[in-house]
Amino acid sequence: MTKTALNPLKKGGVKGFFRSNIFVLLAFIVPSLIMLLCFALYKIAPFGTNMVMVSDAWHQYYPFLREYQTLLKEGVLPLYSWNTGGGSDFIGVIGNYIASPLYLLVKFLPEGHGWLKAFITFSVALRIGCAGGFMSIFLRKVFKKNDISIFMFSLMYAFCGFILGYYWNFMWLDSVALMPLVIAGTYGVLKHGNFSLYVVSLAFSVICSFYIGYFICIFVLLFSICYTIVRFRSFKHSVKNLGKMVLYTVVAFMLTAFITVPTYMALSHSDSSADAAGFPLEYSINYAYDYDGANTLVNTLKAFVRTATNLLSFTTPITLREGEPNIFCGALALLLVVFYFTTGKIKLKEKLVAGSLSILILSSFVVNQLNYIWHGFNTPAMVYHRFSFVFSFLLIVLAYRAFLLINDFSWKMLIASGGIIIAYLGVAFVFQRKASVLVTAAAMVVLMTGFILYKAGKLKYKVLSVLLCLFVLCESGCTAYYGVRVVNYSKGDDYPRQDVSVQALAEIGRQQSEGELYRTEFIDSYCLNDGDLYSLYGITTFNSMCRRDYSDFFSEFGLAASVGNNRFEYVEATPVENLFLSIKYLVGRAVKSTDDEAVMIPTEIVDSTYMEKIAEDNGNLLYENTAFVPSGFMADKDLLKYELTDEVRLPQDAQNMIFSLATGTEKDVLVPVEENKISGVDLSTLTPREGLDNYYTYTREATTDEALLVEYEVPVSGSYYGVFRHSAEEEFEINCGDRVVKDSPKYSHIVTLGTLEKGEKVSVSLPLVETKYGRLGYYLFYLDNEVFEEGLNKLRESTMTLEEKTSNSLKGKINVKEEGLFTTSVLYDEGFKAFVDGKEVEITPVAKTFCAFELSEGEHEIELIFTPEGIYEGLVVSVAGLAAFIAVALIVKKRRNK
Repeated sequence: MTKTALNPLKKGGVKGFFRSNIFVLLAFIVPSLIMLLCFALYKIAPFGTNMVMVSDAWHQYYPFLREYQTLLKEGVLPLYSWNTGGGSDFIGVIGNYIASPLYLLVKFLPEGHGWLKAFITFSVALRIGCAGGFMSIFLRKVFKKNDISIFMFSLMYAFCGFILGYYWNFMWLDSVALMPLVIAGTYGVLKHGNFSLYVVSLAFSVICSFYIGYFICIFVLLFSICYTIVRFRSFKHSVKNLGKMVLYTVVAFMLTAFITVPTYMALSHSDSSADAAGFPLEYSINYAYDYDGANTLVNTLKAFVRTATNLLSFTTPITLREGEPNIFCGALALLLVVFYFTTGKIKLKEKLVAGSLSILILSSFVVNQLNYIWHGFNTPAMVYHRFSFVFSFLLIVLAYRAFLLINDFSWKMLIASGGIIIAYLGVAFVFQRKASVLVTAAAMVVLMTGFILYKAGKLKYKVLSVLLCLFVLCESGCTAYYGVRVVNYSKGDDYPRQDVSVQALAEIGRQQSEGELYRTEFIDSYCLNDGDLYSLYGITTFNSMCRRDYSDFFSEFGLAASVGNNRFEYVEATPVENLFLSIKYLVGRAVKSTDDEAVMIPTEIVDSTYMEKIAEDNGNLLYENTAFVPSGFMADKDLLKYELTDEVRLPQDAQNMIFSLATGTEKDVLVPVEENKISGVDLSTLTPREGLDNYYTYTREATTDEALLVEYEVPVSGSYYGVFRHSAEEEFEINCGDRVVKDSPKYSHIVTLGTLEKGEKVSVSLPLVETKYGRLGYYLFYLDNEVFEEGLNKLRESTMTLEEKTSNSLKGKINVKEEGLFTTSVLYDEGFKAFVDGKEVEITPVAKTFCAFELSEGEHEIELIFTPEGIYEGLVVSVAGLAAFIAVALIVKKRRNK
């Protein structure tokens, strides 16, 4: 092999460059083209109207990227977003979701969702191509080969099970693609003392996804230990290498601090930073295997076998379900790994180390304690085995190591390997999909025939390599097509739903609300980050960086919030909710008729007491809240007495308490209604919740038709609301006079029942389920308009006039008639600083959620400015890291020159 081949960037002109790098370039280009072809066949944008966005990509990744694009096009630093979940530290969102350098390109895209959807499709394909290309660089750098084999084995990594099962989680793909470079850099440090590739690639992998970067760091540690054992020279040399690895790793981490430090600070306030269950002290099998607590030795062995046999061709990748890890990486890799452990040309020590590492990672899939550590001392939800790409990488490397010894394969080894493969397929036939076993068996026959012919001298190396390459290419294409089919896609012809009409209605609101800080929400959610999707200041969000205090409060306050799942969702609410959340406009998006898609059916509100329809566009409706109070009003100081509690607090009680503390009224604004009749279940068989009426828990084996029927008679005419809790998953109906209101029990919240006349009947059937812990609760209440309007008028006496709102600040004026608590709906964050007449004042958040501070009587100028926590400290550390990197480079160069 020529020196130029091993050093492809040496002189040789353009022609020489392409000749020296042809296989690396193919490893970049071919996987991208294969993936684009698969997307085209499934009519995914821009080849059709479908989208790669499914699940979290639909609700989070795309909306956040859209907001990122909006901020970049506005030419502002994306420090804060008013549109993300009621206002959010956006650096944390970037660090967790969209830190890929590729996303900077969205600034230059033409405006429009069509362009952004196409960009995502191409970016996914590009990153899969990078996975292949970077793998080829690793193979060439470590094994000193530059032929078609590095292209062939790179395809295996580009289309490994992790990528095909989780490519829709495209926020992870950059770091997965970069891992081969990180390990190549690790190899360079340990063998030659070269550090630049390691530092740069590790820094980028952590920047792009600190979560995947954590897995890579664990594997770097394991790889370093294994390399040291296999290539042990002396204790002194090993300690020296350890020192180098620690130093260069610290420098890499320092380079990332500008994004990781503020992201860590944001994450520390969320429920994502801790696991409620904690470290599993008793031995247990990973929940993904669905053994339902049966942590027996037999089930443990079954889980190991299920995992080990999941390397078959066309194994169905898991996406959002339980199952074995996505570790398959091609039939050739599987066969060559067997060759690796049966050939006599590889030393026993190396085999023992490689086998031990393989068993450790396999054990990490199965044993819950190890799995917990791998996942950052947390229990992953829904998306399981998130580090499985590490195992695929390891197998491909072992397979390539064996392939390079092809000339030394013996007949004895081939026979032994054949026997092992037959036994493996026999076991797999019991645990895996039969079609996958049969396809793999056919592939093994073809591959073994090729190796036997080569051993017998009937095939030359180049011919065999080309045939194997064609085999892998064909398998990769088919596997990619199958992977896209399994992951599926979403319909994108109306995403975002009714965007043009919504923007037109939002503009009407903007024009008539100058000088007010307000929110716009939707009657029904389409995406759990609609604010980002439509560039509207709303409240609904689903965000791993969501502060736990927000979820806690909004769960108490009556939104459809999940304390442990980092989300809260606005549903048509009481006037009290709308008041304190500064909801001024509600948009009802039209939906297509099931009978005739050309007919648009408006989505209308249920309760029109304080909601007035002011505009319509193509069936889409805009409602204005006539009981609106601008964000920034004076309330009683007693509002600070409201505190979050660990106990169950009913949302109507929370709203009554907040309204009373803010306005000084002693009457309930939401008045409870007693039920008239209870039937269907004997309440004596349920356990009353201490301190709460009409709230029960139970443990029972329920029959399918067991349900609690609650009936009410409306005592006075007015606007009615309810809270109905049960443990079933199905949507249920509430009969309100001659109307039916549907509700979802997924997240408990206040449901709006609309205007009811005195004497009308309200009834609801609450099902019981077979469960170890079930719950039932039922509450009906109405709005006391007199109490509400009295409090509303008081809060309207002194409100802020908005003068300026930037990407991370707002400024306004207020004339305070009586000293009290200046209260906003701006969500509190330690990054906020408040200034009154130019002087900084201390923010005292209401319920740890809303920015508030005391104001004296008179005219004042108010300013709120946000700076992400840790941003300056992170920048200082990154600059220091860059200086350290340059210093180390100069020192190393000076020593080498000597």
